[in-house]
Amino acid sequence: MSFTSFVFVAFLFLTFLIYYIPRVSKYQVLILVSASIVFYCYQQMFFIILLLLSVSINVISSYYVVYGPKSWKKSIALAGVVLNLLLLLLFKYGPLSAKVFFSEGDAIGRLLLTIPVPLGISFSTFQGISLVIDVFRGRDGTASQLVPVSFPQHIKQIFLYRSFFPQLVAGPIIRAHQFIPQIGEKKISDIDWELCFKTLITGYFLKMVVADNLKDFTFWITYPYFLSQHSGTLVFMLIGYSCQIFADFAGYSLIAIGLARLFGYRIPDNFNFPYISTSIKDFWSRWHISLSTWLRDYLFLPTAYFCSARMPKETYLGIKTENWIYLFSTMVTFFICGFWHGAGVSFILWGCLFGAGLVLERFITTAIKNYRKRKKIRGAAALVINFFNWLIVFSFVTVLWIFFKLSDLKWIEAYFRTIFTDGKLGEIKFIISIILYSFPVVIYHLVYLLRKNYWYEGIKKYEYVGYGLMIFFIVTNSGSSISFIYFQF
Repeated sequence: MSFTSFVFVAFLFLTFLIYYIPRVSKYQVLILVSASIVFYCYQQMFFIILLLLSVSINVISSYYVVYGPKSWKKSIALAGVVLNLLLLLLFKYGPLSAKVFFSEGDAIGRLLLTIPVPLGISFSTFQGISLVIDVFRGRDGTASQLVPVSFPQHIKQIFLYRSFFPQLVAGPIIRAHQFIPQIGEKKISDIDWELCFKTLITGYFLKMVVADNLKDFTFWITYPYFLSQHSGTLVFMLIGYSCQIFADFAGYSLIAIGLARLFGYRIPDNFNFPYISTSIKDFWSRWHISLSTWLRDYLFLPTAYFCSARMPKETYLGIKTENWIYLFSTMVTFFICGFWHGAGVSFILWGCLFGAGLVLERFITTAIKNYRKRKKIRGAAALVINFFNWLIVFSFVTVLWIFFKLSDLKWIEAYFRTIFTDGKLGEIKFIISIILYSFPVVIYHLVYLLRKNYWYEGIKKYEYVGYGLMIFFIVTNSGSSISFIYFQF
């Protein structure tokens, strides 16, 4: 069930109506859980089995980590994490396993190839793993706050936490400590209608007007269609796809935030204007924030701590130990990040290139900072340097999005070979259309950059005009609806 479908609008209206009936307010958690199950299983009833199995694993493991025998605490937590990962590997990477480990006629291989990939299983799995780990760590009484003594109450809380439909299939990846303490009776009078309106309108505009229209132009990036395009067209299609994937995913996140607010729950921001970044590190602090912080807390930092405990020397091969640790931890983290996005070589290479970019940037940034201090570069010169830093980062990120669009490395090589050998601009009308539909993404980031100017408050009072225009374009100029790009993950 897509957020942009009329079926979803009817589903949302009915759920909202029942949820806030005064006489049933004590059943709000059960209403949301039931609605979330209907939402998730709308197109494939089989998914309810996976959802129930996944949630049950987290209910049982998290509860007995806290209230089970202390001697079993570590084993139970480990089992919870492993079982979550096994579900992910089975349902998302089953087809790959079938091709790699089984012959063409093998019965198990055929079975693995027929297993459907559930929507958002990667997001759901990471959310379940974070719950088990956070409860296991249990610092400062966190475990008892997240896991009540009452097992039935715990079941209700975890089912809602894991199945909450606004963020069920594409995040943000909410931590248990961010969500579970919010569970309780909600009142319609507490809804911040203005915030919900602004968030939902912006999200739907980015998805339906920007992303859904750009997809008609970036479609030509796919093989073999791009072979008939000229250099200029190919470059602008890449820029358009970069804007499309942002508008699509940031749009989903904003819609999820707005929907959650309607039901009285706060979901953390997932995008913080990533295309203003002047470094790759800054980009990952702004892009898909819930994933990047998850990878930092549950993968990068544990890997770094593990390495630091086993590397006592200050330098190895003339390089500081901390740099070796950063290199190894970053590459491991982004290799897994790429593999998390998909089992193909293109996704893994995408992750590794981002990791390599971060490692290289660490050394270059230090040298640049020292140079700027030594030369006392500031003012206009500093602005020029920042502009070129932004241009390099945006170009790097945009080029790497090609790995999401083309799965075969030969096609990617052919795409860039065409760019550098054709030398023609291409169809002007086609390029202008891409620029026009990408322009709202530019405006979106510019408004954020200019918000600190003294005259910003003067024009802010007319922002309703902007929201009115967005509603107008949603009604009159929405593209043909397709699934959100990140549903595949």
